[in-house]
Formats: sequence, C-alpha cells, structure tokens
Amino acid sequence: QLTSLGDRKGGLTPYLATLARQGAEFLNFHTSLPHTTKALFSLLTGQFPSAGQDIAEAVPVSKPYASLVTILRDNFNFRSAFFQSAKGNFEARPGLVSNLGFDKFWAREDLNDQSAFLGYLSSDEFSMIKPIVEWIKASDRPFFLTVLCSASHDPYEVPDWYAQPGENLLERYKQTISY
Repeated sequence: QLTSLGDRKGGLTPYLATLARQGAEFLNFHTSLPHTTKALFSLLTGQFPSAGQDIAEAVPVSKPYASLVTILRDNFNFRSAFFQSAKGNFEARPGLVSNLGFDKFWAREDLNDQSAFLGYLSSDEFSMIKPIVEWIKASDRPFFLTVLCSASHDPYEVPDWYAQPGENLLERYKQTISY
C-alpha cells in the first residue's frame, strides 16, 4: 500500500517504480503464507511451503528443488545469486538458498563493516550495491538475482545518513519503505 508500484499512490518508492517499468511488474501475484522464508520458497518453486512454524524448506536436501533458479540455470545457462542484508544464519537462510539452487549467497557478515549494521537484523541496504555490481560484472552470462532487503522489518531503522528516526512507529516504518 505504501509503495509506488502498480496503481498505488504511496509514492515512497519512485526508484522501484522506475525499475518495474523497465522490466516486468506482476500486479496480481500473491504468496501462500505471510512469512518471508516460506514466501521465497513458494514464489520460486511454485509449491506450497510447510504450514508449520518450522523452516522445513531450509533443511538441506541432496539436490535442489525444481525452482525458477534451477530452470534458468539448466535450460538457459543463467548464473544466480542471493544477496540479503540480514544475518546469514537468519532462519537457516544458507540451507534455503542452496535448496533453491542459487550459485552464490551473500549476507550481512560478508560486508565486514560493523558500522553499516542496523538493529539486530539488517545492514545498510546500500552497502549491498558494490558487491552486487561486482558480481554482475564478473561474467557476461545472463543472471537471476534476488536481493532481500531487511530494513523494513522491526525495529524499522534507517542509517543516520538517510534520516533521523521518525517520531512514531508508523513514521519509522514509512522511512524504511522509502529508504
């Protein structure tokens, strides 16, 4: 509701709207569960995730699930990477990323810059730009890239260079969406 995508008038994400106009924007797209790890599994495999609280989708499997990642790799020679600003071990993310067939996994610890960390979960999202660009430029092969930003999760913090903290929870949340 707060983004600039689709018919929304939130206006908080003009750069995201520009990116969507340059690519494909899926307006009628829903996930089966409102939980990030489960949603990632469902969105990338087309399968229903476990409805339990466990993160069964991240338990290592001997061979990756059939997913958008593996289809693009096996049929079109795509390389793939998963970048997240959250801690690498958050919700057993390495297992999920491997199970989905990604070639590369990058997490907050790979940043090696404690000053860029936000709250208990995230880092300055902009800190991912340099390693993402380096990864993209490392090969001419087509790629599938997933970037998972976490600043829009509790405790809703943005870096000092971006803005002073909002006065209430809703203002801080809107700041993180805009950021």
